[in-house]
Amino acid sequence: MGLLAKAFSFSPRSFENPATSFSNPAQWLVDWASGGGLSASGMSVTQNTAIQLGAVWCATRVLAEAVASLPLAIYERQQPRGRRKAIEHDLMEVVHNEWNPDLSSFFGRECMQAKTVLHGNAYAFIRRDRMGRARELWPLLEHKVKARRLKGRLVYDVRAENGTNEGPVAASEILHIPGLSFNGLEGRSVIGAAREAIGLGLAAQKYGATLFSRGGRIPGVIETSLTNLNADLRKNIKERWHSTVGGTENWHEPAILPKGWTWKEIGIKPEDGQFLQTRKFQVSEIARWFKVPPHLLYDLERATFSNIEQQSLEFIVHSLRPWLVRWEQEMNRKLLSREERTRFFVEFNIDGLLRGDAAARGQFYSLGRQWGWLSANDVLDMENRPEIGDQGDIYLTPFNMMDSEDLAGNGAKAPPVRSVGLRGGNVVLLGRNPDGNYELRELPLEPRAPEPRDVREAGTRGLRGLRLRRKIKAAQRAVIEDRAQGIIKQEIALVEAELKKTLRSAAPNRRDLKSLRIAIDEIYREHAGWASKRMRPVIRNYAELIAAAMEDELGIGTNSRQIDPQVDRFVEDYIRQFGVREASESRLQLQALMEEGDEEQVSESIRQRLTEWNEKRPGKIATREATQAMAAIAKVAMIAAGVTVFRWMANAAACPFCESLDGQVAGVQQNFVNAGQGVDGGEGTDGPLTPSDNIGHPPLHSGCECDIVAG
Repeated sequence: MGLLAKAFSFSPRSFENPATSFSNPAQWLVDWASGGGLSASGMSVTQNTAIQLGAVWCATRVLAEAVASLPLAIYERQQPRGRRKAIEHDLMEVVHNEWNPDLSSFFGRECMQAKTVLHGNAYAFIRRDRMGRARELWPLLEHKVKARRLKGRLVYDVRAENGTNEGPVAASEILHIPGLSFNGLEGRSVIGAAREAIGLGLAAQKYGATLFSRGGRIPGVIETSLTNLNADLRKNIKERWHSTVGGTENWHEPAILPKGWTWKEIGIKPEDGQFLQTRKFQVSEIARWFKVPPHLLYDLERATFSNIEQQSLEFIVHSLRPWLVRWEQEMNRKLLSREERTRFFVEFNIDGLLRGDAAARGQFYSLGRQWGWLSANDVLDMENRPEIGDQGDIYLTPFNMMDSEDLAGNGAKAPPVRSVGLRGGNVVLLGRNPDGNYELRELPLEPRAPEPRDVREAGTRGLRGLRLRRKIKAAQRAVIEDRAQGIIKQEIALVEAELKKTLRSAAPNRRDLKSLRIAIDEIYREHAGWASKRMRPVIRNYAELIAAAMEDELGIGTNSRQIDPQVDRFVEDYIRQFGVREASESRLQLQALMEEGDEEQVSESIRQRLTEWNEKRPGKIATREATQAMAAIAKVAMIAAGVTVFRWMANAAACPFCESLDGQVAGVQQNFVNAGQGVDGGEGTDGPLTPSDNIGHPPLHSGCECDIVAG
């Protein structure tokens, strides 16, 4: 039988009760190998005897069950920051669900951690497939594995069930979780290191059991004046005494002694020997050896509500965290290849420990929601509850986080304002024609009574509002980029899968470029709706922030994040068109690449384009959508409020073309730049910029971050 078969044969064996034979050594040899032995108290300290002490059993369970119960998963690093759970990775099933057909991930980690805590070492054989990928983990009996160095390399000697040595096994094939080590090869056994402390606890426990078996009587002697007591008479007296008042059944019976005979106690009374104090102290002593807070061993004598909370945090940081790092680093080294480790990593999620404290969970989730790094669906997911739909993906932003200068508005210079009024009858809103370009369309609007306003006040509000809107745009750009990153990754994965099936597969499954074109069209036919759905909560949240800022900017604030119905209809249309626009752009790029060269050239060109998308496209999408959505929604909101003239506002880092538009105004039925009309950038440019579409609001070009205000 090979090593793998031996690993399978080890798995059903209990590490608490190994069979006794030459290949499965007697218990005394196992105890000696694991650091056990006879203590100064006279008690034999082995694994089997140590776990009979309640404090040792409880401390072992606390550490083993804590490591086993924490969520463990494979994560993929995101660029430029963040991570995601790589549920598609082959190793996820092993580390999260099932070590092997006979062992769950929880049971495997619990067993290994218990071995490490008591013996100092735990081993598991890594079963790999033909590609070298880890598929199963099989725990080994710790006394059958020995680490050593062979020609400068770490190897493990594993003894099989029949007593034969399997030979040196490479360290890469053994998952080894060691405890504290002094030689860099194996961990030190806690049973051996704490032998005297555990032995004293066992001795006190045995003394208490024996004391109560005698009815609480301490040892004594029978005194008599007789001098001719032979051995048989002594034995008879002892047996009669025990049968009369000995044991748990007879301890209350009266003893009748002959005349001249007396009973005299010679032992130390429990209270004089501080029996209870010794037992209490040993609980604290065991807690110290295992680095577990006493309250987790149910020693609450000196516990208060405040220090229990603090000790629980210390347990996570100082006791549990080092064990988790041991597991994570060993799994990353042994279960992931060197190339995979640049993208993926194994990690425990300590957030699961918060689930036991409703108040702590509530505070944690509340902070995340208020500061915009948790959504309602994120919270529900951590609580293992169903999501509530797209509205649950909205991330809130504190609207009061702005400079006091912006709130006061003192000293702000007001730009000239042509008119701030109201158009009667209908309002003109920006829509889209079948070509995907913006166009003006008439929508019915309930007429509002004109409100007289001071032009300078309106200009000051416009400048202050623009500052606020730019802060919102800068903050939301990162949110849009993060969501775009996920959309692009999904898109890349779908295209790569089709590319592999079509151009990279071996005959006879290989397909031609025509099949790839059909597959690409099918991908983007469905991808458009999916992309809009994924981006919808982000754009909705962005639109609400813009609408609230515009109310303050135009002096019509209602202290509500409710969007005007006209603006709301435009936002929904904008969201639908986002997916269409992104899918169309991607499909056209790939179709152009499929017209170049043969299949190998096409495959390489598409691969390079997908790499470029992964690195740059989320940022480009974020810049464009942050600017375009801001300007479009702001313009629609201004039209709904009665504004008829708009002013182009270039930012501080604007290009020469945008600088030339800075301060220009356009009416509600006019464009800042018509399609085919050149924009002169002045000296230092290669000629005018000629857009192919009408420009009714920013962006003028790719990368433009200009804005508009009421004009």
